Amino acid sequence: MDKQNLRLTSNEIGTLWLDYMNDSMAVCALQYFLEKVKDKDICPIVEFALSVSQQHVQAISQIFKNEGFAVPVGYSDADVDLSSATISRCFLSALPETQHDCSWNGGILSRFEPGRTV
Repeated sequence: MDKQNLRLTSNEIGTLWLDYMNDSMAVCALQYFLEKVKDKDICPIVEFALSVSQQHVQAISQIFKNEGFAVPVGYSDADVDLSSATISRCFLSALPETQHDCSWNGGILSRFEPGRTV
């Protein structure tokens, strides 16, 4: 079967939608974290995570557009106040979940971009 003519399954559409929402939220959280981080040694790690989440949002947007689906609204700059007070350490507990989502998401994205690894 020609991979170019494959349609997304309902499970893939739902998963991509959820991943879009998760990554758009991660972009907001990581932008905030990057603004507030005091340990400059961690900045490259946060910048990398931010870049990966931004790439995912763009890639998933393109997949939805190519399929003729609506692109989720997701989270945006309007949902984060970079000037607000520093958040507690509990924020860091969410990072392992984000890492898991990103690694699973890469499997779906690689279907649309041969040779791509995430």
